[in-house]
Amino acid sequence: IKADFNRQLWFCDGAKVAAGTGAVVSNAVHYKLYNGIFKSLASLDAGQKLTTKFNNTADTTARATIVLTAMYDAATPELKELPKKFYVSGSMADAYTDELVGAGNHVSYADGQNGISNLKFRGIPLVVRRDWDALLVAEGDAIVTTAGSIVNAGITGAGATNAQYRAALIADNAIVVGTDFGGSAVETWYNRDEKELRFRLGYLCDTVLLDKKLAVTYISAVQ
Repeated sequence: IKADFNRQLWFCDGAKVAAGTGAVVSNAVHYKLYNGIFKSLASLDAGQKLTTKFNNTADTTARATIVLTAMYDAATPELKELPKKFYVSGSMADAYTDELVGAGNHVSYADGQNGISNLKFRGIPLVVRRDWDALLVAEGDAIVTTAGSIVNAGITGAGATNAQYRAALIADNAIVVGTDFGGSAVETWYNRDEKELRFRLGYLCDTVLLDKKLAVTYISAVQ
């Protein structure tokens, strides 16, 4: 239940009308229940919604560092002054870690051996969302709404190159999530005909960005 809640919380689009295609068509209905966080972030000004292609083929290019720098540069003065976090996919975090380890000094050598437990960029913590990677690639057709949508730009379904590179720089407490999830009761029953134990949970939910000045998104275009 929590896994479903998390995927819908980030990727739902209440205005979604496309049914989805391919093997994930049955999952499409789960992404149009309410407006998720990326849908709320669609209200950002164009300069705060970055969609350049993530270059995952040029090994000599500091790709993740370039993206994070561009996101920081696109942040408004209000956002730069407030406590904030980068929310990044696992692929983005791994690329950034590789670039730090490959920096070629004694610190990077130690990081290569011990790992980096708390990733930061310019002092801003990175919250790694590895669940995004699987969802963006495996369920891309179900998530997609309309061509060029900031919610789903770069998502074309399973196997789409670069689909999993995504990040959001958001001020703390800038996203309000209204839900009664915590107080909802789970219904359970045993179906004797099917010999299955079944459960059901109903809850209300929606999200809103408090101010357009308080976030920046990056969604890679696909190759």
